[in-house]
Amino acid sequence: CIVYHKTPNYKDFANGGIYRRVRAYTLTLIETDPDSECADKVEELFEYCSITNHHVVDSLYHTTLNLHY
Repeated sequence: CIVYHKTPNYKDFANGGIYRRVRAYTLTLIETDPDSECADKVEELFEYCSITNHHVVDSLYHTTLNLHY
């Protein structure tokens, strides 16, 4: 299962204004396999993606990623 939430856009400023605006999301992958490689594959697909957290709830493995694109 993939749960995503839109987060505030990332912005770079230059010359007194917004130079670049990047969309940002928090993804949570929920899986039954503790050794699944899905999060690693998602991280490889996007240049600005990083795994930020791992935790277990009710025997389900949650991996949280931050994605900017």
